Amino acid sequence: MLGARVDYNERELLREGIETIVVFPEDAVPVADRDKLTVGLRIVLTDGITECEAVLRHGEDYEWVADIIEGTTRDIA
Repeated sequence: MLGARVDYNERELLREGIETIVVFPEDAVPVADRDKLTVGLRIVLTDGITECEAVLRHGEDYEWVADIIEGTTRDIA
């Protein structure tokens, strides 16, 4: 599963009840994996302390955002 390093404070607040995190591919995704980004792709988001699974989509204000899948958040420290 593809992984992306994110800042959980960078959010797009459009869908009620769904946490949406902004994904900046140039900062978050290794260069070799950037061409694999597709709408609907399930990825792992991490900030180095916590990780969760999410589904990629295009955002309203950002090229890529990811909707966190409820119940997948876990501490990795």
